[in-house]
Amino acid sequence: MTEDIQEMTRETEAGDWRLRKDLCKGCGLCIEVCESGALEFSSELGPYGSYVVQPSEADCTGCGQCADICPDGAITLS
Repeated sequence: MTEDIQEMTRETEAGDWRLRKDLCKGCGLCIEVCESGALEFSSELGPYGSYVVQPSEADCTGCGQCADICPDGAITLS
């Protein structure tokens, strides 16, 4: 059995920011802690029936707070 893992990647000054859409429950915690406003909800529904997160037009500083607060490990910074 093969799972289709949808991953979104964005290059930042600190490395690659990644979001696994299959893990995002759309809680919005990452959006709340992002001081630069680099995250927003997309218009795409995820597997849990909620809107998934996506990068906004603002520049990501690569601070990693979004990855630290994500309860499901959907966001990583490497």
